[in-house]
Amino acid sequence: MEWQFASPVPALAPFLGSYYLATTRHLTVDDLQRADTGHLHFFLEGSGYKDFPGIRRQANLVSLSGPSSLYQGYALNGPARLFGISLLPRAWDGMVPCSGDSLTDRGCNAVELFGPSVIDLHDKLRGCETLAEMAPMADAFFQTRRPSLSEKHDSVIEGIRAWLTEALAPDLADLQDRFDLSDRQLARISNRYWGAPPKSLARKYAALRTASLIIAQDGALPHEALRHYADQSHLIREVKRVTGQTPRNCEHRPARSCGRRCTLPICGNYRTGLVIQTNAVQLARMRLSSLADYAVVMMSACARHCGGTRTNAGQLAEETGIPLPTVQKLVSKLSSAGLLRSVRGAGGGFKLARPAAAISVAEIVEAIEGPIAMTACVDHDRQECALEKDCAVRPHWQVINATVRDALAGVPLTRLVEARA
Repeated sequence: MEWQFASPVPALAPFLGSYYLATTRHLTVDDLQRADTGHLHFFLEGSGYKDFPGIRRQANLVSLSGPSSLYQGYALNGPARLFGISLLPRAWDGMVPCSGDSLTDRGCNAVELFGPSVIDLHDKLRGCETLAEMAPMADAFFQTRRPSLSEKHDSVIEGIRAWLTEALAPDLADLQDRFDLSDRQLARISNRYWGAPPKSLARKYAALRTASLIIAQDGALPHEALRHYADQSHLIREVKRVTGQTPRNCEHRPARSCGRRCTLPICGNYRTGLVIQTNAVQLARMRLSSLADYAVVMMSACARHCGGTRTNAGQLAEETGIPLPTVQKLVSKLSSAGLLRSVRGAGGGFKLARPAAAISVAEIVEAIEGPIAMTACVDHDRQECALEKDCAVRPHWQVINATVRDALAGVPLTRLVEARA
């Protein structure tokens, strides 16, 4: 499945997160969507469904999904084209003509709320080929529906957003101290726009941020998160509750073009500081895993230290922004591959094992991911393709794979350092 993303015009940015176009030529693609703040879906081709708690709901031409406290399964029956809009809290009970909590963990036919105009928009979108053509039409539709929020409500919405970003497990008392409102008044406004009371939001976003930390550390359980939960089992349950994945699965792994997979969105949702992976990251594209990407970044930083100069994990973490546990993990893998050399003694650390000009991007990638294999049939240890026996293209993939590998082998670390300079 292919995904494209676009931003609404700035005037709509407080209300709408992004526009996206999902396209698939496969007969069926099923996946998981993390807990979120709501979506509006236009089925331009094909059909599909979404699983809500206790019910599977077949999609309408235009379907509206409310804020969710749990992950949701969904499927597209292709060939399919789906235009989607992610809804932010300010969109509810104004731009979207119902409150967020009236559709929490539920969906409905959008025509029931928006009327025939949303079908008119659907027909216009269906006549477009690209997301660039669709975005202005969605902009025009929602510009006329932009609500005027009261200052009090806007302040509470923003206050909740800020509160959720300040700590992994924000204290409810800290939020209550921000406003001259009773607990009931605060919960009422939170339900209206966020789809849940503050206590439930704290639980939801704590689990999402924990998942984000796990992804950043490539599957490792973060110590700061473990302190929040009763035990490791509690953490695992909470993460799975909002993502559909266990921490072990919360890693950047290239997705295949068909078959079931769990995509954990990783993008800043509603600017809450969450780093939650979107499907855009998990597309079946020629793309490095995050760990391999970080390895290239880290090795480039080592090369900028003139190769022979010692450095340490803490310095590299600070210089590159890569989490310290991930740097330590990469140092171990790159040392085992003979690309880094440890230096013992006072002020020890590590340095490049060879001159930067003698280390290629291909070597770094293979140190982390193993031999470069663009398809399953190129990897002799895997036999996952149903077409493998009768595929006429299979003999050519070895040539294509070798060409890609040679291209990466032709890029030394010195070139990456020069490009930055």
